[in-house]
Amino acid sequence: MIDLGLDLVFWCTLYVVLLLVIGSMGRQARQGDSLRDYFLAGRSMGPMVLLLTFFAYLTPTDFLNDRFRSPLLNDLSAVIFAWALLNFLLAQFMALGTAFSSFTQGAIPYWAAIVVGALVVLIYVITGGMRAVAWTDALQGILLIVGLVFIGILIWVEVGSPASVARTVQLLNPEMVANPTLTECMVWLSNFVLLALAAPLYPQALQRIYAARRLRDLRNSLATMAVIPLFAVSVVIFIGAAGLALFPQLDRIETEQVTFRVVSYLVESNTLAYYPALMVMMAVVAAIMSTADSCLLSLSSIFTKDFAARFKGWKGDQVEQLHKWVPLVSIAIMTLVVILALGQRMTLWGLLIIK
Repeated sequence: MIDLGLDLVFWCTLYVVLLLVIGSMGRQARQGDSLRDYFLAGRSMGPMVLLLTFFAYLTPTDFLNDRFRSPLLNDLSAVIFAWALLNFLLAQFMALGTAFSSFTQGAIPYWAAIVVGALVVLIYVITGGMRAVAWTDALQGILLIVGLVFIGILIWVEVGSPASVARTVQLLNPEMVANPTLTECMVWLSNFVLLALAAPLYPQALQRIYAARRLRDLRNSLATMAVIPLFAVSVVIFIGAAGLALFPQLDRIETEQVTFRVVSYLVESNTLAYYPALMVMMAVVAAIMSTADSCLLSLSSIFTKDFAARFKGWKGDQVEQLHKWVPLVSIAIMTLVVILALGQRMTLWGLLIIK
């Protein structure tokens, strides 16, 4: 395999420095020490930043509470959202550890990638709040889109078109493209229904709805969001299919390294793919971190306002006193996630099922 590790470490170091600079800029742009400014960026996000931060003070539960006026529903949704987000955040750091361990062929161990990644995310989220998360997500969204375009083109040139890749998979693993059984159809149907019901209520997505500058910006961003995931998921499926065609004997754990294996194959086949391959790997890291920071911000808002405020019985302006607790809550959440990530060796799909 081609060793991309040293170059990846260099560029990721520059990338981390840039994230921390953006976090500092978010701090300088704050309009005051309030929960609204920290968690919603003072409702100042325009359509482009809003779009890119979608892709990657009120808490998500207030969306439901405002509609149904039910304290019981508010408490129940806070617990469910916190559980889903905690698993989501855990999955991101397990993926980060796996990615760097694979990309650098063990030069950066699993645990080191998790600890350093968690520290970086924690610093810029605490420093800049929603502004830092939105601006870094915008950068990460651009990297992700460019990286997906690159890898899609490279696979098409070096491995084959989607149709030829599918024919290769059918030849090597015919069971992969066989007609599904009734049980398999029911499992997939249930997953589609669950996704259709759950996706509109993703806590980190709801928080961005409240952060929009005006309704027109929100509409424009959501309209574009209806198209971008179709492109992104299609390329991801193409990567997976290419991995099946190139490495048909991967076991369950090894399949989680399929992106790295496909990229390494592309570089070995064509040296001109070296820097595009680095861009793709950076895009993978960006995708992981953009999800992690969003989850941390939403979790912090839920634990601060929905749990701590209700425990103290605070309402209205009293809730603003919790602003000084936010860093401590964020640190506690991240510490728990890092401990769980270092102790877990569950597959990412297993965590997705739990979520």
